[in-house]
Amino acid sequence: MNKIDTAIEHIQSVAKTTQVGNKSSAVKEGHFQQALFEAIDTKEGSVMNTTARVEALEEIAPIHMPVIQEPSQVVNGKTNDLLDLLDSYAGQLNDTSISLKALSPVLEQINDSADGLLSAAKTLGNEDTQLKQIANQTALTARNAYIQFQRGDLLNSF
Repeated sequence: MNKIDTAIEHIQSVAKTTQVGNKSSAVKEGHFQQALFEAIDTKEGSVMNTTARVEALEEIAPIHMPVIQEPSQVVNGKTNDLLDLLDSYAGQLNDTSISLKALSPVLEQINDSADGLLSAAKTLGNEDTQLKQIANQTALTARNAYIQFQRGDLLNSF
C-alpha cells in the first residue's frame, strides 16, 4: 500500500461524518473520493507526462551597499575636495569678470566643507597626527578666506 492509498483510507474514515458547528452531517460516500482522485490524477499527470516549462527569471538587481572607508581615507578625500575648492576660488578671484556677489555661494560651500573636514579630522586616531595637522591647517585657511570675504576685506581689491 502506498502513501496515497493510506491517505485516501484515512480521509474516507474521517469524511464519513464531519462536525459543522454543533451539527453532524453525513457526507455522501464517493463524492469526496472522486474529487480527490481527480485532483491527484491532474497533479500527477501534469508533472509526470508533460515537460515542465520554466520561464527564465530576470536578473535580480544587486543591493548597493555603502562602501565603508577608514577615517583617514575620508579625511584625505575631504581635504583634497576643500583644496580644490580653494584653488577654484583663487582662480575666480583673479578673474575680473566675476563679481564679489557671484563669489558668495562659493565661499559658503568652502565654509561648509571646512566644517565637515574639521568634524572628520576629530575622528582620526593618534596614528594619523600628520594628516590631522594638514586637515586642520586646510580648514583654517578656508575659514580665514571666508572670514575675510564676510568682513569685506576684498572690497578694495575690486
